[in-house]
Amino acid sequence: MFSAQKEFFKNKFITTTIISNFFNILGTAIYNIVLIQFAASLHGFSKQAITLASIASVLPYLFRVIPGRMADNSSNRRIALVISSLFQAIVFIVIAWIIRKPTILIFIFILIGNFISDLIGTYKSSLYVHLERENVPSHQMEMLQGYTSGISSILELVGQSLGMIILVASGYKFYLVALINAASYIISGLVWLFVDSKRVDNQKERPEKKKLLSKSSFSFIKEYGQIYKVNPFVNLGQTLIVNFNGSALETLAFLFLIDHQIFTGVSYGFAIALISGVEIAGSIIGSFVGPHIFKNISYFNTVLFSAVMDLIFLFTFFVFHWGWLSVVLLFFTQISNTKTGMLGYTILINNVKQDIMGELFAKLSFYQMAPILAGVAVIPSIGAFSMNTAVSILIGLAIIGAIFSWYVLLESKKNSESY
Repeated sequence: MFSAQKEFFKNKFITTTIISNFFNILGTAIYNIVLIQFAASLHGFSKQAITLASIASVLPYLFRVIPGRMADNSSNRRIALVISSLFQAIVFIVIAWIIRKPTILIFIFILIGNFISDLIGTYKSSLYVHLERENVPSHQMEMLQGYTSGISSILELVGQSLGMIILVASGYKFYLVALINAASYIISGLVWLFVDSKRVDNQKERPEKKKLLSKSSFSFIKEYGQIYKVNPFVNLGQTLIVNFNGSALETLAFLFLIDHQIFTGVSYGFAIALISGVEIAGSIIGSFVGPHIFKNISYFNTVLFSAVMDLIFLFTFFVFHWGWLSVVLLFFTQISNTKTGMLGYTILINNVKQDIMGELFAKLSFYQMAPILAGVAVIPSIGAFSMNTAVSILIGLAIIGAIFSWYVLLESKKNSESY
């Protein structure tokens, strides 16, 4: 394990990735919590502003295919990554200049700036997957995803607290946080100037434009199926179910605990903090430990294991009210889900065609986000009126997801493909 990590950190591209992500994620996390605080400061319009901010954060997902396709058609991607980071910094310097006084008009301009920055961020992510494919050995890909995911989870927590500390200490000078975010983007971009990515930078000519995935969603699903070599509709369906249930689970659990004291001797506040903390802890530990455990287990085995664990958790928490046992199950379920996500990403990036990589990841991100948004909106709304109905829907979908997982596992074995 330690020798593998030593070899891992010798790769300058990997260390540059970690440093760049550190500043990129930290700056964004600091700014996001402050944006909500700015919205809340708009007296008489605060509730609408917070809602508008939430909606605006989703809109870039509807347009992700465009920057993804641009990345596929880009040459000198490392330099493009640096330049796009500097453009993001410029956006937030402009935001810092106009954010001096909380007004509705300024808030609208800020949301537009965020929208532009998010699209640039999608372009950067799509550029990065090309660089990652060229510069990271396949056996180190999962470990890199683990470190990236783990650091991201930690920085999002730290960044939110740090953002509020900076805001309060500065006397609610919102522009200061915007400038810090701009500086973080500058640093995250400039570090790429110090890594030698010859295999990518030697592309002197713009790649030939491909439109394989831009024709239809069916083309995307077909390509998705060819990568995993199983029925794409069943495999993608299982993923959509997991995302739908996972997005609704925490909020529904919080609603459930209002009327059900399944954690004996603790307050409601402690109970919801416990659930959130266990979820985060499981994700972080899964990110760092996941690449080193169950190395010989195939991807579809982990998919099935995660689906079964999700189903067991739903029964222990919502049906049998075994609070403490369900928390233990939740912890290991999060580790398993994180492991599964890293394996799935590794398979994709190692097998997707180079000329459609950015667009495919952008489309996949959209397909994954759609059920997440639906789950957050639909299930808690149903649960507010009928908890039994909401729980029944989740359990029913979890059963279907487990069946789908079992099916693709059998199909993968039949095709003699093991990940």
